[in-house]
Amino acid sequence: MSVQWCLCMLLCVGFAAARDLLVIEFPTPGNTVNASVPYDPNYPFTPGGQADIPMSELAKTGPEFAPDQLHIESWTPTSMRISWATGYGKVNTTDESVTPYDPETVPSTVKYGTTADDLSTTVTRGDEGVLADAVVYMYKYNADAGEINGLGTVYNSPILHHVIVQDLTPGQTYFYSVGSEEYGFSDVYNFTVPSRKYPFKFGVMADIGQTYNTSVTLDRTAQDNPDALLHLGDLSYADDWLPNGTAQPWFTGGSMPETGGYFLTYQPKWDTFARLTQPLFASVPHMSIGGNHELESVFLMDNQTNMAYNARYPNPQDPEQINTSPNFADQYWEQSLLPGEGRFVSDDISSTIKTNNTWYSIDVGPAHIVMLNNYVPYSDNSVMYKWFDEDLSNVDREQTPWIIVGFHAPWYHTYINHYKENSNMQEYFEPLMLKHNVDVVLNGHVHAYARSPPVYAFQPDTCGPIYMTVGDGGNLEGLYKQYVDQAPVPEYCGNSSTWRPAVYQPTYSGIGVVDERTPFCYAEQAPWSDYRDPSFGHGLLTFINDTAFQWQWNKNVDAANTWNDDIIVIKNPEENCSNLVVMGTEPAANANAKAQPNVIYNVTGVPLAGVDAAAPESAPETTAAPESSSPEPSTPQSSPEATTTPADATTPETTSPQSAAAHTSAFFLTVLAVVLAMFSVQ
Repeated sequence: MSVQWCLCMLLCVGFAAARDLLVIEFPTPGNTVNASVPYDPNYPFTPGGQADIPMSELAKTGPEFAPDQLHIESWTPTSMRISWATGYGKVNTTDESVTPYDPETVPSTVKYGTTADDLSTTVTRGDEGVLADAVVYMYKYNADAGEINGLGTVYNSPILHHVIVQDLTPGQTYFYSVGSEEYGFSDVYNFTVPSRKYPFKFGVMADIGQTYNTSVTLDRTAQDNPDALLHLGDLSYADDWLPNGTAQPWFTGGSMPETGGYFLTYQPKWDTFARLTQPLFASVPHMSIGGNHELESVFLMDNQTNMAYNARYPNPQDPEQINTSPNFADQYWEQSLLPGEGRFVSDDISSTIKTNNTWYSIDVGPAHIVMLNNYVPYSDNSVMYKWFDEDLSNVDREQTPWIIVGFHAPWYHTYINHYKENSNMQEYFEPLMLKHNVDVVLNGHVHAYARSPPVYAFQPDTCGPIYMTVGDGGNLEGLYKQYVDQAPVPEYCGNSSTWRPAVYQPTYSGIGVVDERTPFCYAEQAPWSDYRDPSFGHGLLTFINDTAFQWQWNKNVDAANTWNDDIIVIKNPEENCSNLVVMGTEPAANANAKAQPNVIYNVTGVPLAGVDAAAPESAPETTAAPESSSPEPSTPQSSPEATTTPADATTPETTSPQSAAAHTSAFFLTVLAVVLAMFSVQ
């Protein structure tokens, strides 16, 4: 341990004892924190220059019914969904007679064991006590949607197999192979069941698509050796292609067809996506949620939405069943206003709709994961809202001290594209984030990177969660280049009445929500924006112990393991809700820079200056039990209307029954525990 680190510990302890602050240092001193990075016009992965990997490179190999497209998902803390496909995804014209596959003709079997040479345990669909399913689906389009020889197209999926392997031991590595005796088995893969150990690492991604840049994102994530994956929507981008396999017209200067061309799709892209992601998704549990690109069929197919996603990536909304059926938008989406306006049907009607796979929760390692969907009803009268409130009320913070919430469209970002688009959901759900002391919120949708400080109601507030937007996974649509505070300023910044959310983002009013608590646009980087960079990349969320985590972001154009944004967050166990963030050394000077050097957030969200940062030396990984536990959550006492004080102002001491000596002792123990745990992370 360096002398600088020791001196900083003494300084921080004295500082913390007076203010009940617990501080952990930025782990890589000397790395510049660029709080606002301007778009680089020479960026090598730009729209037009970035293309999908040719489908021929991701074609099926081997016999027709040989298994491929493997991927796994944690179903419960002791079970795993193992999924694969057999057969071909076929596109034919409407005059051809093609019979869909019969799932009953190809068995679904998983062989597994704790060593690669002994897969002696077998589970097969149809056996007593086995939870499994096999499905096919079909998409049919008219000729005006993307013809082949003047005819419409029909897509028939391969057989999609799903088997839940149960009664697994957390922390145990299992080897497995899928297929059938009749048609053969796959290669042997392995996974480790997530357990409550530290450090615990989540790979975080969204909007990845299937470009060459996507492959960099996947490779970099694999190099991080994550324990689980969190995918915040927009997987294959099959709807960027017409049903005949040609690109959607907006890629060649055209516009979206009035018939709803956004939701036309080339379904074989789902097959190539699953083959591209198989090396990673077959070995690391992959928890996802649908985004706007998973909707696909709002205007077509009898209002069946999320058909491909639900059939291929079912989620454990109800762990007792595998629900692969589509959702029906006309139950909650006002069809008569489409394609011009997205609006939910009346709240009374939508309050009874429970859409398939579009929200769920699961304990993964030391974290309680909640996935939400911002494209289904979300008012305080909706099924999802009431479920979310109840779900978080029942979290055992002794067992899962961390709460992560994920959904596709972010609330906090400053890019022109999708700006404020999901504000209607925020109006209802953000108070629940505060009520239940949510720690981290993860989003995609915006094709760039952004991170907030702890925030609530558009004010830095350490009772609120930190928001990370990682819609920068590499898809062919390219990056979002401009911030709302950069010229040319969009029209809606001068007149918010001209702003409308995208048609695929339904609201209850049809026009969204303009929050009067904050300027609609800022003239400079907003106070709730700490880091933003219009580059492709991925995130890594590492829980160090019960009170500290590390967040890192790497962009694809830089070397692997080069963390462009790298912070440690620590929760104060003697306060109800405070998260404290220390960011790195002084930012590089540029016109957009906003963050202060070495920022620490106190319990009112006011940045406090003057704490030096250094890093401990690295040490091998450990899986030691946690050193401490978080207290039972309680309702924070912050107010969204509260004003902040200047950074150099004296803030009142937080209310705590312990004496100053007790504070100091507790702080020493916590810092020591975090430092020891950090050694294991590095």
